[in-house]
Amino acid sequence: MSLCPTLQTPFVTLHSSHYVLGLDTAIHILPDMCASCNINLFLPTQTKHGNDRAVKSPIINYPYLPLSEQIKRLLKIPGLEAVLDEWQTKVQKPGEYIDIFDGDICRTRLKGPNGKLFFSNKDNEKQGPNGELCIGVNLGIDWFSYIRVTSRRHIPPVQHHSLFATSRLSIDLLHLWKFGIKIPTEWCPEGRLVHIVLVAVVCDKPAAHKIGGFASHSHTHFCMTCWISLDNKTKAKAFQKGAFKPQTNEEQRDLGDRYQGLTNLNARKIFIKEYATRYTQLSQP
Repeated sequence: MSLCPTLQTPFVTLHSSHYVLGLDTAIHILPDMCASCNINLFLPTQTKHGNDRAVKSPIINYPYLPLSEQIKRLLKIPGLEAVLDEWQTKVQKPGEYIDIFDGDICRTRLKGPNGKLFFSNKDNEKQGPNGELCIGVNLGIDWFSYIRVTSRRHIPPVQHHSLFATSRLSIDLLHLWKFGIKIPTEWCPEGRLVHIVLVAVVCDKPAAHKIGGFASHSHTHFCMTCWISLDNKTKAKAFQKGAFKPQTNEEQRDLGDRYQGLTNLNARKIFIKEYATRYTQLSQP
């Protein structure tokens, strides 16, 4: 799967085209094209400028199975559909937080594409709003994983975000939230509409800056909640509530859109230096 983007499940083993025999070893060599669909697996031996590539590089470096495909397999597990619907009957206790449904975000603030409460739970919706299965997911990522997936020596740091922004992960999540997918389930063999919403992105601080569209934590304006500067972080004012102008969701989205509209690399660098903000795909409405 990491080599062939169009290979369908069940996966077929790609047989080697030949072996290179050593003194006492045999090196397994993969073919240049997929034996099943006859597409190229590796980048051309020469770059666009006509230079020879030093390393034979696959077109797809990291295997990835979309969430929309994973959920189809998961819902085949007997009993899982009932577990995913349990949020509708879960009893909340004031001051007790066990899962995401104990907070206000899921119960009162998280909206669906129609503007209504995503996890609506009225008396006539005990099998989901309009009979739909509504699922909340969290995305966990740390700095090391993010750099492994997005960083390349020849890609400037200001472009790291764009690799995540254009990834199939973001596109898949947006489709699952807006339109959902119809999947045969244990309760609905004919197919049940499943909507998924990304509730939270859980990161360490460096990854949070990258994923959230913020500049590095070493930036002059390093904070993701206010416009305090590095010069002020050790002063008494830094420990006073409301001492610095807060960063707002609306402002962050607006700055991200302005950054996205810049086509010149140098202009983007200047923008980041001034506003400590990049565009992030997660800001999409």
